[in-house]
Amino acid sequence: MPKLGHSDFDLKLGNGVYLRGSVEGVPIAFTADTGSSRTIIAHSVYSQIPECKRPVLKGSAPLMGAGGSPIRDWGTARFKSLLGQRGAAVRCCNCRDRGPGAVGVRCPSGQ
Repeated sequence: MPKLGHSDFDLKLGNGVYLRGSVEGVPIAFTADTGSSRTIIAHSVYSQIPECKRPVLKGSAPLMGAGGSPIRDWGTARFKSLLGQRGAAVRCCNCRDRGPGAVGVRCPSGQ
């Protein structure tokens, strides 16, 4: 599995780990969130995807913010995504804007 290079990270955004990428061709800076089990994109990013490429949102996913408050979502769908130079089809939740996007990263305990 190829590793992400230094140029794949955006260090100008402040504290945190941010990955440059795109969702259905729309540029985005993802936040790497080790406490998240889902990948989230903001509704404003979803709205920028051309309608002919925009996945249809279905269902809903129970989401909670870091403080335990519920986060309303508009549904989930599979999106063609790039993280750095790596492409993947990722199931994402579409939520009201709290930043452009967050990538759920699972870390083994103790690391």
